[in-house]
Amino acid sequence: MLGHKASQAMVLNAMGYEESGGRITLDENTDKICFSPPHDTLLPQKIRSFQKIARRLGGILLMSRYRSTSVHLLGGSVAASDPSNRVCNPSGQVFEPKYPKSVHPGKVVDIYSESKIGEKVDSVVIISETMRGHVGGMPWTAYLSMKMNSTCPKGSDESLTLLKGRVGGYVVFRAVDKNKLYIIDGDIDMCRVENRTPYAQYMNYRLVLASYSGSRYILEGKKTMNPYVLGFYGWKESTTLHVTFKTMSQSSSKEEMVDLKGELHLSFLDFLRSLISIKGIQRGKFMSLLLQSLMRTYIIQTPRGKGMDLSPPDINKTYYPPSVLHELKTDDGVIISCRQWKCDQILGETKQNPVLLINGYFGESYCLPTEPKDLVRTLVENGHETLLLQSRLHPIHPSNGFTIQDIGKFDIPAVIKKIHELHRSSIKVHVVAHCAGGLAIHIALMGGHVSATNIAS
Repeated sequence: MLGHKASQAMVLNAMGYEESGGRITLDENTDKICFSPPHDTLLPQKIRSFQKIARRLGGILLMSRYRSTSVHLLGGSVAASDPSNRVCNPSGQVFEPKYPKSVHPGKVVDIYSESKIGEKVDSVVIISETMRGHVGGMPWTAYLSMKMNSTCPKGSDESLTLLKGRVGGYVVFRAVDKNKLYIIDGDIDMCRVENRTPYAQYMNYRLVLASYSGSRYILEGKKTMNPYVLGFYGWKESTTLHVTFKTMSQSSSKEEMVDLKGELHLSFLDFLRSLISIKGIQRGKFMSLLLQSLMRTYIIQTPRGKGMDLSPPDINKTYYPPSVLHELKTDDGVIISCRQWKCDQILGETKQNPVLLINGYFGESYCLPTEPKDLVRTLVENGHETLLLQSRLHPIHPSNGFTIQDIGKFDIPAVIKKIHELHRSSIKVHVVAHCAGGLAIHIALMGGHVSATNIAS
C-alpha cells in the first residue's frame, strides 16, 4: 500500500482464467490431503505483467510459493469465453442469461478492480487530455486519462460527481527522470468552489507519480476561473494549470527533495483531441454540466456554496479590540497619527513590552477587522500593548511631497516619543515592520534618529 508510512509494499492481484481441473484428494495410506491446482493458461502472461509493473514502480516482485486463498482452489473463476461455465468474459462484461453469446449492457466486472459487479457502465465518462508546459523552467508533458464519476457515494448528487473523477496516465519530465513518471493515484474536481470566493470556479488536480527508481512525487494543480469581463479570459484560465511538483516524503529516503512550480497549458489542437476522445453514454450530460458551470461563472455570475453569509464566523461572535487614536506632530510640522490598543493582561510577573507596527508602502497588513485573526488581535490576546503607526504615507493623511527617509527621520521618532510619554522614557519597544516600513525603521536607527537602546527587538 502506497502512502507516507514506512512500508511501501503493494499487493498485485489478477483475475484467474483457469480451467475447472483442480483436485483435492485424501490419501488413505498416509492420511494426507493432496492438492492439484487447475491449469491456468494465462499464468505466464500474468507473471510477465506483474514483473513489468514492478519494474515501472522501481520495486521487486515477490511471489508466494503457495496458491492464494482468495481464488477458487478448484478453478471456476468468473472469467470465461462462454456463459455455460462462467459469469463474465475476459473483458469483464457480464453474460446475459436469457441470450447466450450476449452480454449485459449495464453490468461489468472490472479485471483491474476499479469497479464492482453491478456498477453502471453508462455512468462513467472517459476523457483523454494532453497538457504541455514548463515546471521549474524545464519542459513537461502530461498524458492524462480521466475517468469521471468512477464512484458515486450514497446520497450524493450525481450531477456533481459527474464532474469529479480519477486520473491515470503518465508524465514525461526528463529533468527529474529520463523514463516516464506513472500516475499511480490521481483525483480531479472540475467544479470546486471555495466559500471565500463563491463567484470563482476551480479545477483541482492531485496526482501521485512513481518513477522506475522507486521515487514518489506529488503534483497538485489548479485552474482558476474568475468572472471578469464576461469570460474574456475564459479560454486562457480554463486551459492553464498552475502546478506544484514535490517529492513525497519518505522516512527512510535520503534522496534530494524536489519542490518546483510551473504552468501547463492545453493547446487548441489538444483540446479538440480531448473532445473527440470523450467516451461514455453520459458524455452529453457531462458536457452540458461543464458548460453550465462555466456559463454560471462567466456569464450569469451567481455565487455558489452552502450559505451566502460570507462573513467569517468569529466576526459575529467577537468584537474587535477597542483602540485609542493619538494625533502626533512631527519635528517638520506634519500631522500623523498612531492607534493604540491597550492591554491590562499581565503574563507572568512583569508586563510585556509594547509592540509598534509599521505598515508597508500602501495598504493595511496588521489591522484587519474583517478577518477572524490578525496580528493586532494576536498580540493583544497575548498580553502585548500594541501601537500602529499611521505615517504620512497612510491614506488618511493627505501628504504630498515626501520620501521614505522622512518617515524614518521624523515619523518614527515622533511615535517613539509618544510611547515614552504614555509609559516611561526607559521602556523598550518591539518593532514589527513590513516592506517600506522595514526600510524606514532602518533609516531611523542607522541615521541616529532613534536610539537603539529604545528598541527591544
